[in-house]
Parts: sequence; structure tokens; C-alpha cells
Amino acid sequence: MKLGYTPLFVDLDLENEITVPGGIGATLVDYLVPNDLLFDNGISYFFGDVYNKNGENMNWYLYEMQLKELGNACYEKLEVDLQNWKKRMNIENKDNLNSYLTSPKPTLFASGMVVRCPIIDNGEDIYKKIIENYKITNIFVIEDEKLKNTFNNIIKKNISLELISRLVTESDLSEEEKRQRSIAKYLKGPFGNFGLKQIKLDLNEYKLIKIVPSQISKGMVPLGLNADLKIIFKIYTIRDEEELLKKLVCFVYLEEKEIQELDKEFDKNPNNYTEKFAKATVSYFGFIKSIDKENNIITIFCPNDKPVHKYILVGNIKYENN
Repeated sequence: MKLGYTPLFVDLDLENEITVPGGIGATLVDYLVPNDLLFDNGISYFFGDVYNKNGENMNWYLYEMQLKELGNACYEKLEVDLQNWKKRMNIENKDNLNSYLTSPKPTLFASGMVVRCPIIDNGEDIYKKIIENYKITNIFVIEDEKLKNTFNNIIKKNISLELISRLVTESDLSEEEKRQRSIAKYLKGPFGNFGLKQIKLDLNEYKLIKIVPSQISKGMVPLGLNADLKIIFKIYTIRDEEELLKKLVCFVYLEEKEIQELDKEFDKNPNNYTEKFAKATVSYFGFIKSIDKENNIITIFCPNDKPVHKYILVGNIKYENN
């Protein structure tokens, strides 16, 4: 989601998070926080029962048929999205797709699936069918060594299998160590699989911008004034070293025409562009590591090379309560 992808979330547990209990379903996830649209935008198959782990008195034939039908529907959705996207981007040759599979191109469709599976005793046959029907490439088992061994016995070599834990003990860490660990996890990914690059940006060429709430309330302005007072820009300079250091920065994706317009008009009235930045798709995030006041240069850790435009959003990162 941080890179702009919109995966399908598939819940195969009959006590699922998408539809009513007793069914399986899938939905497009295009927002970081779960909401009621998951239900509205979903597809579901009603099985009619909620099983226990032993799976006693279950109609497994019906369940397997619904697994297969839902899997076919999901892959049809992904294929249609991908073909529509290729047509819109005027891409016919699949070999050209690789240049678009990077974070500055967050408009990619057909982002794959995240599948939540039920826990079933002696469920090897069901798990095999899930892996087959949904073309599973990565399996994460949460705190269940026995279940991991079950998967290990049935998967092929080209499927990744990991055992992960929910519990992270940080009681002995200082506040700064917690902050640094949280930032590292945020930027490098929960499994440390996002490679970071160190880029240096000259603030004579780039603009660091923060969108902040206006301190003016509607009650303080003349009656009938229609100006939008909700958000304004704050433009940072190298003199704001103390406030900028260790801040999170956000690189957004802008079309070439938008960049040209910003380059031409931004300095005249930057607040005209608050809505454009607020609605822009996030390409990737970075972290301000250091500031060289003498040379007017900031160093940023991020998962990509220098941005394609000079406008960078600045914000805070909260590490309390995950």
C-alpha cells in the first residue's frame, strides 16, 4: 500500500472479515485503514456453516468448489485490470512491463492477492488446493510450528515459507532506540526486504514542504469569505535544521504536465496547490538522516533514486503503540 499497489484481499476462513460468517470472500484493498467499503466492494460465496478446527461434519466438496470459483473470479479480475491498464498506457508488449514495476509508477494494476487461510487439523488436501487455485508464492505462518511443518511437507521448492511471531519485546530499549527501530522497520519493511539508498539533495534545487492546519478559524474572518482556511503550506529551509532532522519525507507521483505547472507557478502562490499534493499518489517514503548547513544539502535514506521532481512533503512518524 505504501508504494501505491491495490491488492485483492481474499479471506477463506468461514469466520471471515469481509462478509457475514459462514462464507468466503475477496475484496479490493485501496485504503490503508479497514472500512465498510471492504464489504461493499467485495465478492462472496455463502457456504452456510462455520467449521471448527477438526472440520467435523463439513461438506468439503462444496468448500473446495467455492475455493476454485472464487480463485477464478479473482484471477479474472486481475487479468481484466492488467489488460485495461496496458491499453490505457499503450503497452502491448509484456517485456515493457518491467520498467513500470517500480515505486515511482504506482498506477500499476493487477497487484496480486493476499490470502488469509483457515487453520484446519489434517487439512493438507485443502491447503494444496488453496496453493494451487490461488498460485501462492509466499506463505507466512504465525506462531504455529506444527502448521509450518504441515506446509513444509506439501509445498514445492519455488514457494517461500516463513514462521513469524506477533510478539516483539522492547521494554529494555530507550525511547530513541524504539524510535530508530520503528523507523527502520517502517522504511525497510517488516522483514528487512526493502533495500535503502542514500541520496543527497541540494536545497537550492529541491523544496521541502509541509502541509499544516491553518491557525485561522472561520469565526475570525469576515462573513461570506469563501477562502479555504483548512490547510496551508510551510516551506522549510536549511535554517530549520533542528525541526527537520530525523523527519519522515514523502515523495509523490506527479504527471509531467503537473510538474511543469508547479515549476512555473508554485512560487507565486504555493497554497493553490495544497489539494494537488493532498490527492497525489505516494511513490515512496524517506527519512532525513543528516543536514549539511554549510553546503545546503540534506541526506535522505529511501528505497529509490533521486525523485523525478523537486517537491518533497515533510511529516512526522509516530512510533508509540506500533
